[in-house]
Amino acid sequence: MRHRTKEGFTVLEIGGGIGALQIELLRDGASSATNVELSRSYEDVARELLVEAGVAERVERRVGDVLADPSSVAPADAVILQRVVCCYPHAEGLVRLAAQRARRVLVLTFPVDRW
Repeated sequence: MRHRTKEGFTVLEIGGGIGALQIELLRDGASSATNVELSRSYEDVARELLVEAGVAERVERRVGDVLADPSSVAPADAVILQRVVCCYPHAEGLVRLAAQRARRVLVLTFPVDRW
């Protein structure tokens, strides 16, 4: 039996790119997601994927640096930093902010260094 995300569960992904993880969590029962991304280059593809998945109305996408305006990022049940910590110039501050915003779960992933 597959575990489903609890109703009302919120997600914040910092550096979420096209938002693939958010889409999966929304399909699994999360109520809403916020994506904060430094690059605008993901926005067109992300919007297409959100519409295709039928979850566009449950996602807020922002372009910007969360450390430039930390108060603009609300707490969420899960905060995700997928493969972004290693590339961000102020990684310690980014992780600190993410931990402060995580009400239940903080998820950090790192690229695997292998040939």
